[in-house]
Amino acid sequence: MTLSDDLIRTILGDHTNALRERRLRSLIEEDPQCLHFIRANVGALRSKFSPTANYEDFLDLFAELIWACLLTKGGARVQILPCRPGQRTPEYLVNASRVEFYGECRRLREPSGVSERTAGPITTYSYFPRGFGGEHDNQGARRISDAILSKLTQLQPGQPNALLLYTSAFGATPMFFNDALRLLESVDDAFLTSRGYPNRDAFLAEVNRISAIAYREEGRGGQRPRNIVTRVESAIRPLPAGILEWLENLDFDATALSL
Repeated sequence: MTLSDDLIRTILGDHTNALRERRLRSLIEEDPQCLHFIRANVGALRSKFSPTANYEDFLDLFAELIWACLLTKGGARVQILPCRPGQRTPEYLVNASRVEFYGECRRLREPSGVSERTAGPITTYSYFPRGFGGEHDNQGARRISDAILSKLTQLQPGQPNALLLYTSAFGATPMFFNDALRLLESVDDAFLTSRGYPNRDAFLAEVNRISAIAYREEGRGGQRPRNIVTRVESAIRPLPAGILEWLENLDFDATALSL
């Protein structure tokens, strides 16, 4: 039994299988910094992964670990933040080159229950059009705006916040991110009220807590993964240009490329 085997069994618990083992092992064996991070946080990771029976839910959590390992391998100090009852908190606090920011992750799944909608403002929590139409119907932009909407209440005041997205499902371009942010300016007022915002200004104030969106895309027809990083120009606390470039260049070298 190797160290990797012990870590995998401890973290995955009763829901271990070949697919989960392969994914976790690839990160453990990717780089010594990844191994050190996973060993140091084995308790927190076990509490996340071991109760998770559904494989799609597992992949949602695994995307958080992928980003944490990328950040750690890139030289950052990453602190997993505990979940507090009744509160929504980011996944972790990151310190990179003496710049501290919160990291909040979201995996973009393949859409399900797809329905056709006419053009117009966002009025529902999730909206996945069948195809690509005008700017407002761009599937990538709509899915990114959905991801942002679902994470707003976890963004923290007083520090920069990076929204870290991950997918192996569909392609994206930087234009999608700009489109997604423009879509957030068109959210229906009734939708905002249903989400607890007293007015549009309160909603936009939360949007402006996002300092940057980093989108990691894997599985593009055998091509190498890539990170697309977009600065949020209206951010209250922007991240330095050097950190944005650093996020864009984060990558794996060895086994984790097979994810």
